[in-house]
Amino acid sequence: MSALRVFGPPDFIHRGWDIRAQREIASGDLVVFAKGEADQRPRERSYDDLREPVPDR
Repeated sequence: MSALRVFGPPDFIHRGWDIRAQREIASGDLVVFAKGEADQRPRERSYDDLREPVPDR
């Protein structure tokens, strides 16, 4: 909940760090990892994605 207050609601949530998630990062995007290091190698097989309504602040 703290991240939501600090950064606002996410535009998109990738369930896992894969090649497609890495490819979709644009200049100026903020990327937050729930687990692991920022320089971890992305997984080659794709995860499914998650798009849910974020609760109001």
